Amino acid sequence: MLEMVVKRGGIVAVAAAYNAIKKLGLLMREGSEIARESAAATLVTICRKGGADMVAELASIMGIERIIWELLGSGTMRARRKASILLRILRRWAAGLDDDFFYGHSTAATASSASSTTMVLPA
Repeated sequence: MLEMVVKRGGIVAVAAAYNAIKKLGLLMREGSEIARESAAATLVTICRKGGADMVAELASIMGIERIIWELLGSGTMRARRKASILLRILRRWAAGLDDDFFYGHSTAATASSASSTTMVLPA
């Protein structure tokens, strides 16, 4: 149900009022398989719609990367996909890359216009 509220645009209010990100992180650690999957899906939506501030709050949870890696290794197919997206979001945030990703846009179009590096392999 929280995921539906988030998709409708109440992300900042929900996250602030209920300390949602930390609670969802705890749920990913200790919840049932279905609860962990739903928590991951909701966190993906929160991070994409809420921007860098929401990602920073997720990153502040102790051991969150390990929790996501565990989900990546033992969750359902949907949970694994969502865990993979969460890791990508956290890494892009940590690297300080553009905010387009946080709002649901791929940066593939902008990456193609960036300068390219050529790697020469030994023969």
